[in-house]
Amino acid sequence: MGFRLFFVFFHLLFFCLFPVLGSAGAENLQSYIVQLHPHEATASSGDAGEAVFASKMHWHLSFLEKSVAWEREKRPSSRLLYSYRTVFDGFAAQLTEEEAAALRELPGVASVRADRRVLGARLLSDRRVGAVRVRRRHRTDALFPQSNTGSDTIIGVLDTGVWPENPSFDDRGMPPVPARWQGVCQGGEHFNATNCNRKLIGARFYSKGHRANYPTNPSDAVSLMDSDILAGMDDAVRDGVDVLSLSLGGFPIPLFEDSIAIGSFRATTRGVSVVCAAGNNGPSPSSVANEAPWVITVGAGTLDRRFPAYVRLGNGRILYGESMFPGKVDLKNGGKELELVYAASGTREEMYCIKGALSAATVAGKMVVCDRGITGRADKGEAVKQAGGAAMILANSEINQEEDSVDVHVLPSTLIGYREAVELKNYVSSTRRPVARIVFGGTRIGRARAPAVALFSARGPSLTNPSVLKPDVVAPGVNIIAAWPGNLGPSGLEGDARRSDFTVLSGTSMACPHVSGIAALIRSAHPSWSPAMVRSAIMTTADVTDRQGKPIMDGNGGKADAYAMGAGHVNPARAVDPGLVYDIDPADYVTHLCNLGYTHMEIFKITHAGVNCTAVLERNAGFSLNYPSISVAFKTNTTSAVLQRTVTNVGTPNSTYTAQVAAPHGVRVRVSPATLTFSEFGEKKSFRVAVAAPSPAPRDNAEGYLVWKQSGEQGKRRVRSPIAVTWVVE
Repeated sequence: MGFRLFFVFFHLLFFCLFPVLGSAGAENLQSYIVQLHPHEATASSGDAGEAVFASKMHWHLSFLEKSVAWEREKRPSSRLLYSYRTVFDGFAAQLTEEEAAALRELPGVASVRADRRVLGARLLSDRRVGAVRVRRRHRTDALFPQSNTGSDTIIGVLDTGVWPENPSFDDRGMPPVPARWQGVCQGGEHFNATNCNRKLIGARFYSKGHRANYPTNPSDAVSLMDSDILAGMDDAVRDGVDVLSLSLGGFPIPLFEDSIAIGSFRATTRGVSVVCAAGNNGPSPSSVANEAPWVITVGAGTLDRRFPAYVRLGNGRILYGESMFPGKVDLKNGGKELELVYAASGTREEMYCIKGALSAATVAGKMVVCDRGITGRADKGEAVKQAGGAAMILANSEINQEEDSVDVHVLPSTLIGYREAVELKNYVSSTRRPVARIVFGGTRIGRARAPAVALFSARGPSLTNPSVLKPDVVAPGVNIIAAWPGNLGPSGLEGDARRSDFTVLSGTSMACPHVSGIAALIRSAHPSWSPAMVRSAIMTTADVTDRQGKPIMDGNGGKADAYAMGAGHVNPARAVDPGLVYDIDPADYVTHLCNLGYTHMEIFKITHAGVNCTAVLERNAGFSLNYPSISVAFKTNTTSAVLQRTVTNVGTPNSTYTAQVAAPHGVRVRVSPATLTFSEFGEKKSFRVAVAAPSPAPRDNAEGYLVWKQSGEQGKRRVRSPIAVTWVVE
């Protein structure tokens, strides 16, 4: 039967479906997320507790009744935005600052925090709304024989929308919807319940938090609110998804303030694999978002597919660039030779081709050079076209280096790297009448060295927890051909009258759904595996060499390190059969948080459970989280650490694995025992990793690896863990 995926979309900001909430004319109202103590309430404390109410919603409304002075015509339900039931104990509501302060003082209230904006796929892909693309055109039995188990997998996608008519969601050949599915296909304006099918099996939308905070501009799709995200996660887990894919994020924040981290903890304890985008704030160190150790954090890598669009200068020099083919242009000779113009001595707005800044007298009929930054890449092309320009060369700045995310521009255009940009500008400034033409090379596959880590992909070490290496892996995330809504041109610009079922997108938001699909593949092959086992399989089988057999490179031109690519680039064929896996019991995450020095209340905000860290650490002396990667953060005057790991045999019985270690530069690493022998499937074996480093620290960080190599005739399996050592400045 082969491997099948079912999709359900949980839309954030599906507009024109609700009236403005809470009489938004009250300017002092904003949305808050309220967390409660469901298991600690007592009658003597003044909180009757959840058990005495007809439903959780009634219990939640009781807190609003106590904290808000209601007018006669108003009811508590008019302020309630969401009543959470699955991944969070609490609710979201519109409150004034004074009401929020009063609510914090009520018995049974754990925390009250202001709703927070989170970047959605539009910014994490540097583009507008798109749907995840998974369309199986070939049987997967040959590549993934273990996945042919008859176990159908459901992926829940939290994103900013879906276009169900797109061919990617054609359900021909799909079996009936799994009987265990508890979700719905929620209808609304321009979306009917009949839009769902046997592949896109459900859809819900959430915009109450956004509308509460932006009542006058509800179409601003950049602003996704924590309250809406939690609501989507809450329903997704209750509806029965196996994998939850979140192309959402931004900047690293403490886990106890991170709604994605908080919601995903409960999802993980219920057996749901949560996959998150790492963010696009690279190559800055410690820029990785979605750092929680219970989620799979995904960075972006390149493909071996290129869209060359060369710039042939009047002096005979040819500069490499990339762009989508925009129309009917002579592929052999290129477009018409045009005069080049660059506002080197003009205003900043002219250099960056801001709309309205370009003079038609200067650019009409010419090829305009635009510096990258401030506005979107496609927006610059539109600005050039509106001013009468005939073509555009988009020039990378020094911070962008040779990063080559392409766009479907509204006029002939190409994007060139920073080295090429310097040469181009020198030519323009030194030539009386500089000219050039763009020569489009179509689509070329297999000639480029790939994968490499995208320059924009966020990097580790983790800001909040350097003892866990993040991102976990990288996956294809640059110039991805993605499904596209039929009411928007492929450039994403409102003035683009063209229509296409697909466009090209880049970002960690594109990489994230690739790994979500791989996680679903593993779940299909191994339905009893925990989320930690699924993540381990993906990480320990990842590639660290490219298609040429050379080390994976970074977008900055050097060799990619573990802080850029985590364990490496995903390899789905190997991930289904990893040999050994590192499993983690959800209780171990609590011990890990205690180990990091989190307070009782901070841990409660994440886990919704009370904990005595003193007792926990006494019971777990020498504890280290059983993570597939090995990360050591040395503080001042600390020069050694011993970590314990446990692996489970999910390969063949009667197998032996031998440790191969490449220690980080200047660091000593010893693994004991150096050989692990398994007699049964499912058997567990533990080992220790002793790490010793010199003092003072030789550098900020260093990396190596540990590989467990299978011996004997079945010795095809290699279980690889990166070793990352960071010296923390206190």
